[in-house]
Amino acid sequence: MVSQTSETESAPRLNHARILVVEDDPIIALHIDQVLASQGATVLGPAHTVDQALGLAEAEQINVAVLDFRLEQADALPIARRLSERGIPYLYQTSDKASIPEEHRTVPILEKPISEARLIAALTHLLTKGRPTSGAIVEPPRTREPASCEISESGLQNRIRQQELLAELGVLALQRIPVPDLLQRAAEIASEGLGAELAKVLEYLPGDNRLLLRAGVGWDPGLIGVATVGADLESPAGYALQTGRAVISNHLASEQRFRTPELLSDHSVRRAMNVILQGEGAPFGILEVDSRTLGEFSERDISFLQGAANVLGMAIERDRTDRQLHAALTYQTVLVKEINHRVKNSLQLVASVLDLQARASDDESIIAILRDATSRMRAIARAHERLYRGTDISKIDLVAYLSDVCGDLAEFVPDCRLVCSREESFDISTDRAVRVALLVTELVTNAAK
Repeated sequence: MVSQTSETESAPRLNHARILVVEDDPIIALHIDQVLASQGATVLGPAHTVDQALGLAEAEQINVAVLDFRLEQADALPIARRLSERGIPYLYQTSDKASIPEEHRTVPILEKPISEARLIAALTHLLTKGRPTSGAIVEPPRTREPASCEISESGLQNRIRQQELLAELGVLALQRIPVPDLLQRAAEIASEGLGAELAKVLEYLPGDNRLLLRAGVGWDPGLIGVATVGADLESPAGYALQTGRAVISNHLASEQRFRTPELLSDHSVRRAMNVILQGEGAPFGILEVDSRTLGEFSERDISFLQGAANVLGMAIERDRTDRQLHAALTYQTVLVKEINHRVKNSLQLVASVLDLQARASDDESIIAILRDATSRMRAIARAHERLYRGTDISKIDLVAYLSDVCGDLAEFVPDCRLVCSREESFDISTDRAVRVALLVTELVTNAAK
């Protein structure tokens, strides 16, 4: 998105609007989040998969939505259909307008790169059509919120600090720091951003249907890497994992929807909030914040925590992909080495048989034929060696190749002096190079005779 600060520094134009953001690139999502928050909006998500977005579309009160049409593994049409069913206006952002079906081009379409002013203007226009409401998967508050929803100065400063923390996490993810360090920093950022004494990253163990404490803040020593909680629907974290929907439990002591995990009871936790860590494949686990103090986590807090989880989920998925690629590359390297070893052994076996036959013969003509065959075989072997060392199997440096071949031929014509010289390299196709080498072998051996 193209930044246009001068056009967005006026009074907030999206005050109180609850905006669903669907964007699979964590940096673009972070930028949109910051732009909308600066205009007084509450960002839901950002979601980066269809399932996440559908979960939010079902659970949250949404006034308008911003949909990246082309996601990593699907398009946003299922999300658009669900929003339409609920009467929620939305717009598309895309880098390829032509990919959007004709029947879906009746909604606003913003082509990337999008300026902040265009995005804000488009959303403001959509909001004039009305603000539908819906339910949310949040424990009903025990205290009524003030009638005015204006953000206080301290609340605004806290929101700005949250955006700074999300930006820091995004930079760390781009720097590809080790995943354990990133998980720990994510837990610290979640704790600081929401003023919670405890936070944790839980990894799902499908074989045990449990969630393992992988990183965290405020937990007793020795628990990280050891403690687990249930991943079933009766557990708050398990429910978030299996449904993809954020869970807020502000009164664990009297919670009726879920059982309170022993890990939380042992640390006197009064309230908790969970969001899913979703990559492109199976979910990694849960990002959770917990507090021992009285108070209430709000739906605004979900936006921050889900934003951190989205950045973390993308980084984890990228690490998974990197490890898979590294494993594939390692296997390929081992395979090539093994093939090279077997080819060389086979060629050496042929050379040995030819040499033994030559030694066993008293007929000079047969000996000459066998040694000619050996020299041809070595010419082919040299081509294989060059291909194995090189990076392009379609061509070969003819000068270096013929130099190697002449070096081998010198053994068969000890009374002759062979010279192969050319200053610059000369690449030709591999098949042609082998034919040239065989021709040179014939010419040299015939000339020596």
